Parts: sequence; C-alpha cells; structure tokens
Amino acid sequence: MYIKFAPKISSPYLPLISVDAGCEKIMRTEQCEWPFYQMVCCYQGEGTVVIGKDSIDLKPGRLLLLKPGTVHAYIFRGQMYHLSWVSFTGYLADNLMEHYGIEPAYATIKDASHPTIHRDILSVLEEVENYFVIDRISVILYRILISFFMQYRTGPEAMDVSDSTNIHLQKAISWMKANLSSPVDINHISQELGLSRQHLTRLIRRKFGMSSIEFFTKLKLLEAQKDLVKRPERSIKEIAAKLGFTNSSHFARIFREYSTYSPSEFRAVYLHRIRSSGSMDFKQI
Repeated sequence: MYIKFAPKISSPYLPLISVDAGCEKIMRTEQCEWPFYQMVCCYQGEGTVVIGKDSIDLKPGRLLLLKPGTVHAYIFRGQMYHLSWVSFTGYLADNLMEHYGIEPAYATIKDASHPTIHRDILSVLEEVENYFVIDRISVILYRILISFFMQYRTGPEAMDVSDSTNIHLQKAISWMKANLSSPVDINHISQELGLSRQHLTRLIRRKFGMSSIEFFTKLKLLEAQKDLVKRPERSIKEIAAKLGFTNSSHFARIFREYSTYSPSEFRAVYLHRIRSSGSMDFKQI
C-alpha cells in the first residue's frame, strides 16, 4: 500500500511536513532515490538494503533514516520482507541531522522499543488523507525522529553507520591523545586528519555529545589532573605549557570551569586523598 500526501497549501510554519507514507512487501530488487528525508522500518521478514558500498541487513525493528537524494536498493533474494515508511521535509529535519551528527547518506539503528516507531509510522499513514491534521502529523514525526536520535546516540549500535566512520573517529581520538601539546584549533586538527571541520565535529558530537573543542580540552585537562598529582615537582606553569595552553592563567580558568577546583586546589585535595586512601581516581572532570 502506498499513499502520497501533499498539503493543499504551503506550510512553512511547520517544523516537519509529511510528504508520503506507506507499507510495502519487497518481492523484487528495487532501486530508489527520494528527494526527501525518509524513515524506513522493517517490521516483518528479513532482507537487505545496499547504500553505496554498505550492505545493511534488514530484520524486524531495523530502522533506516535516509537523507534526501540517497540512492539505495532493496535486494530480493527469494524471501519476501515488509517495510513501512514515512517521507518528510522541514527545517527541523536539517537542524536535527546537524545536531546529532548524522553523516552523509544515512543512519541506522535497531529499535529497542520495536514496534513503537513502526506504529507511529502507521499512525501517520492513517492520517495522511486528512489535511486538517497536518499539525498532528508534524508532532508524530517529531516523536519518531527524537526516539530514533536518542537511540542512535546512546545505543550499542551508535557507531555502526559505516566502517569508514569508525576509522575516522578512532583516528581523530588517537591523534588528539598523541598531540595534547597542540593548540585547541579544530581547523588545524581536521587538516592533519584529512577531514573537514564539519565532519570531525559531527563524529565527536554524535559519539560523546559535545563539540570537538570541548572533547579535546577535556582530554588535555584529564592529562593535567594526572600530572598535578603524579608530578608534584612540576609547577602549574610547566604543566600548562606542556598541554599547549598559552599561559598559566588561561589554563587555571579553563581548569576551574571543568572541575570546580583551581589546579593548585585540585593538587592539594587529591594528594590528601591519596595519602588517606592510597588510591588515585581521576573522575573529577
């Protein structure tokens, strides 16, 4: 079953606008390309979708979020499988993609609450012929997307978008850890890694929920914590210089923002704790 939904008037005030929705049995190999965002759910049977060089197994509860213009092919290998979908547009879709760091083309998760999102897609399907509920449909779309993104960020498959994504992220983290003395300059880091600034920022934000600058700074400050306690003979100025801070005052200000202690206070408190308990645990930042 396929239903196309086109509002009779333009609705620029709506953050999300449904374009079509439907259910389909995949009984032959089909190549598709849509000019809209699309959320696809496999709810029965097992199949495969191919996007570029990536091949994704579709099983009940597997969700696929496609960006506009993404060429993809549903592969039929003799076993029928069932998909539900909703296509949409709207300014909020672009904003959410950027905020959650969705890479070009697509993202996928296994819906932990299946069939919840599938049912929401069906509820859009039930309403699409009624123009007077387009506001309600926008709310349902928002619920679908937020549920997807929350699982995408925190779920066990949050990094399973593609092998290249994993490699790029690990490369970025390894470079930062090996170059803690470098300034917090994301343009420089992205050039060193051969990535765009936007791509690097999306990778870090999607995995850790913070900007690249925040992540690199936290790595530096975690190293500072260790040096403050393990190297009591080193001055705060020396530690700051080692980690690429322009001066000890700037270092102290940033350190306090992240840990509530000044560097000297942190050193005194944790040296006292070590003498008292004999353990060293750096979890303040």
